[in-house]
Amino acid sequence: MKIKYNPYFLDTAYEQKTYNHIGKDYGDSKTADKGIILNITRWFRKQIYNKGEKFYKFCHTHADWIEHLKSRDVYIDDDNRQDYIGYLVRKERGAKISLEVTKVLIIPIYLALFSIIPTLEVVEKLTLLESVVLLCFVTAYATHILYKFSQELYFYQDYITYLKEADK
Repeated sequence: MKIKYNPYFLDTAYEQKTYNHIGKDYGDSKTADKGIILNITRWFRKQIYNKGEKFYKFCHTHADWIEHLKSRDVYIDDDNRQDYIGYLVRKERGAKISLEVTKVLIIPIYLALFSIIPTLEVVEKLTLLESVVLLCFVTAYATHILYKFSQELYFYQDYITYLKEADK
């Protein structure tokens, strides 16, 4: 398997998935009864999808995540910690820009959905139920995209906060 270059040994996708899954895989159907569907999805993630922590590290609490970062950041010494923080600040700015651009693009889509689309001939052929389903689908997809970009931004903010507190 070819290993790609990661600045400061930061595998961004792995670390973001770890951050996004904090507390999601805690317990089992006996200790954390969240309903049959959530218990099945948690079991699937723990036993099949992420077996051996291939895609993300199991962190049950925020403190576990901080300990994971401490063990991961053994390569970062005091000399290049400020450079590392600067690198993460730049990545955070990129995440902010992505989130803002997405917001700017999604607002006109919403306006078009609720004002222009009902007048189009294609939509006139749809039933009321199909139109509502279409609007719900587009809204859910746009919400998912905003959530994804927000999570990326929060990951960088929390990581930078950890590094600044560890620097003191």
